[in-house]
Amino acid sequence: MAPGRYLALRRGQVVPRSEIEAHIYDELVSPMSNVVDTAVYNLRRKIGPELIQTRRGLGYVLEAP
Repeated sequence: MAPGRYLALRRGQVVPRSEIEAHIYDELVSPMSNVVDTAVYNLRRKIGPELIQTRRGLGYVLEAP
């Protein structure tokens, strides 16, 4: 499932980065990259930066408009 879709399903809730990674990769892969950061960056460019907030040390939250 794409990160944007997963955030949309959990709209208004803080979603940890590790949880987003778990939905991008299967359990056999241990990614050491910035895939989540890149996906969130691209999503912010598409829908507007004010809708996705970063909760430092917690994760990301998609704010309801």
